[in-house]
Amino acid sequence: DGNCVDLPTSPPESTYKDTIKLLAYPTREWADMIWVYMGPRELTPELPQLELGLVPAAHRYVSKKRQDCNWVQSLEGAIDTAHFSFLHAIPTKDEAVKLAEQALAIAINQYRAGIVSYLNVITAQNTAYSNERTAITLLGTRYNDSIALIKALGGGWQAKELPEAKAIGVDSPLPQAR
Repeated sequence: DGNCVDLPTSPPESTYKDTIKLLAYPTREWADMIWVYMGPRELTPELPQLELGLVPAAHRYVSKKRQDCNWVQSLEGAIDTAHFSFLHAIPTKDEAVKLAEQALAIAINQYRAGIVSYLNVITAQNTAYSNERTAITLLGTRYNDSIALIKALGGGWQAKELPEAKAIGVDSPLPQAR
């Protein structure tokens, strides 16, 4: 209800805290998430009956991240599978990893100097780890795409299926089939 429950800077007998009201929003816990309605209380809608809340808790994975947008923008970004890779593409995966490692080193130094909280270090570690995972995922995708291209062009993975070096204009011989 927005009632102030404690005011440590006032004497214990003071009733000043009873005069303080903060803006508060109704919340409900559903599907392992806390939902907040920030509109007028009399217009509070029912919770959306999304599939993620209708399955057992063991069948869903809930995580958190700071995303400076409203839920509709978040949903639009999540369902547009090409959005991130094209609109927010980082020039190279290696550069992203390198920049995240530099940011982590800066955050650690700032923490040691007492400038920032340890939360900044954890955030930088999370970013570095995420960039490393993305780099590995991209590498795996490139390998899979390369395999699909080789297969589409009629190639295979058996050495006996590979063309002779002379046939493709290569000086050094390819591995021989056994």
